[in-house]
Amino acid sequence: MYQNDIQYWIIECAGNFMWGNPENPKNVRPWIPGEPLGFPPKGDDMNRQTFHDIVRMRTEQRQKMFKMKSADYATDQDMLSNFKRVGDAAQILRVEELPHYLKYPFYMILNKLDRWINLIISARKPENESVNDTIMDLQNYIDLADAVHRDKERQTKEEYEHQ
Repeated sequence: MYQNDIQYWIIECAGNFMWGNPENPKNVRPWIPGEPLGFPPKGDDMNRQTFHDIVRMRTEQRQKMFKMKSADYATDQDMLSNFKRVGDAAQILRVEELPHYLKYPFYMILNKLDRWINLIISARKPENESVNDTIMDLQNYIDLADAVHRDKERQTKEEYEHQ
């Protein structure tokens, strides 16, 4: 990535990924997952080695993130337990029978509720986001589901009135 004609790269340093200009160590800081990756120097094509380095780096970052996040959602005995519980809850609550625009927010509500319950039962300290963040996410998804539902009701009413 280029900013002000300075080349910035994602570089590996002692097993961690750093973001910055390797020629200026004062500009190097830890890379945060989701930040843009570095690109080859101007005028150069994305060669095979650069491409494989970027893919390797992204894979390692995803694995680190997966380990961190999965500890909050799944049990140690079953890494898929949260998917199974949310799927079961969705089936019991008949989420599939909802209109298509409400399915996603309801799945997310169940997912956040499951995470909160899992953290309480496991008595583990969250590794990714705080319990308060989960509660706020849950509340936000409820608000979003309500807004989508109200918006659809408004559209339906307008369509009915225009007939």
